[in-house]
Amino acid sequence: MIGWLNPAALWALPLAAAPIVIHLLRTRHATRVAFPSLRFVPPSKTAAVRMWLPSDVALMVVRVAILMLAVVAMAGPIVLTAARAAAWNGRIARAVVVDTSDSMRVPDATGVAPERAAAEGAAGELASATYGLRIDARDLRLGIARASAWLAASPPARREVVVISDLQRGGVTSSTTRSMAGGFGLRFVPVGRGAETSRFEGTRRLGAGDVAPRDQTIEATADATAVAVRSSADGDAAGLRLIGPPGAERELARLRRALATAGTPASAADQPIAIRFAGAAPAAAPASIPSGWMLGAVLRLLNDAAVAEAAGASVPSDAAEAHSPWTILALNARGEALVRAAASGAELLVDVNAPADGLFAVEVVSAVLNARVDPGGYDEHEVARIDEAVLAALSRPPGPVTSDAWRTSEASDARWAWLGALILLGVEQWLRGRSGRTRAEEVARAAA
Repeated sequence: MIGWLNPAALWALPLAAAPIVIHLLRTRHATRVAFPSLRFVPPSKTAAVRMWLPSDVALMVVRVAILMLAVVAMAGPIVLTAARAAAWNGRIARAVVVDTSDSMRVPDATGVAPERAAAEGAAGELASATYGLRIDARDLRLGIARASAWLAASPPARREVVVISDLQRGGVTSSTTRSMAGGFGLRFVPVGRGAETSRFEGTRRLGAGDVAPRDQTIEATADATAVAVRSSADGDAAGLRLIGPPGAERELARLRRALATAGTPASAADQPIAIRFAGAAPAAAPASIPSGWMLGAVLRLLNDAAVAEAAGASVPSDAAEAHSPWTILALNARGEALVRAAASGAELLVDVNAPADGLFAVEVVSAVLNARVDPGGYDEHEVARIDEAVLAALSRPPGPVTSDAWRTSEASDARWAWLGALILLGVEQWLRGRSGRTRAEEVARAAA
């Protein structure tokens, strides 16, 4: 079997007929021969161009063969033999995904951060691979997807993804490896010795009026999670503005107290949020959502089904309103924008086309404050590790090289076609010299 890395070049094969066409159509010049008298030679008319039978078939065949070999070489042929397949199966292409999340930088029970062991392990894995790539990823799902894409384009070899991580529970699941091709191997290298308990501060809860702000202390073990709540004497955190129509101060205060009583996350001074309700003065010069915490909050809001359910309609599939800096978060039953977001200076501005004294206002403000908090931060405090049985079920050895692996080959057999073309060029030169000597001998005999 022969594969072609650049099969489009084969369309140039008809050009190999060029020497035949040129030979048949070219103008021939008569050879001058001394003759004693022309008085007995009858005159005749000859065409400027006429078809000539090949005078040197061997030379023409060689020229055609040279062009054919050049076209074949440009097409990149690969002869698929058993020896070549065995050589490919003897190589390994390995993508090493190194977990770089926050938990990898926290010293474990031995006092050493897992990231150090991960770096040493990655170096050893790459040293034993024919082709290797290290991929640093905070999210193992994205890291494995990148590794699969690189392996799919790597030269023919057995292909394998190696994940080096502290392997916190929930970090890798069957859906994490869904992007991997069936023939790719998957192996896990655990690093770090996890602590039995993790204690950290949770998200502060909102305060309003007689409801004091509350701080959380979370203690996680492999079997349970405990949350201790205590009132804070520091006062409520800044960063939240509720904007209503004139005279709506009482409704806004009740709204804030309802949210505080429900334990809604507090705002932050460095991530300010302004929520404007129906009847309030319009926002001045809103701008598109920039990247950073605002974009993350808006994306989480778009995935919040509770807001869409409370609005009575689904979140629009095209979130950006045409020719506007606003991002639509929810529509009403008539298809009108009910909740939309934009940037206003350093603030995330959320425009709610509803009054501030309804249940929908409570739902929206609660969703916005919850969306400000990145839930991924809690995952880094997980102390439980993925069970060995789960890892064994997800792991698999790299499969053999498939029949279409030649498509990503880094080399072809074009060199042999070029070598044949060079040899035939030498033969062509020799044939041309022989033809010239033959014609010279014929002229000499005719003149004798």
